[in-house]
Amino acid sequence: MKYKNLHIAKILLNNGANVNAKNNDGHTALHLVVDRIQVYYEFFEKYPTYCNDHIALLLKYNADVNIENNQGNTPFSSYILTFLLTLCSTHIIEFHHYYG
Repeated sequence: MKYKNLHIAKILLNNGANVNAKNNDGHTALHLVVDRIQVYYEFFEKYPTYCNDHIALLLKYNADVNIENNQGNTPFSSYILTFLLTLCSTHIIEFHHYYG
């Protein structure tokens, strides 16, 4: 998932790859995809199909949204935090632009 190759991810998962395998930081593939959402939102001003397709694939193979990385963060908590920060940032920018 780190290299954004959905086709390869499908092949690996279809052949029994562990969807909840962790790297040295304790991140699963779902952690990595969720961590990229903020970056894509900032640069493209929308959630790209990339994130949705990858998240859907991982969830289809029973990715655990509550599995913790080494810092104790779960993909679910990271997603919610990213969503809230993005929402707040957008409103602050709009407010500044309007009242600036």
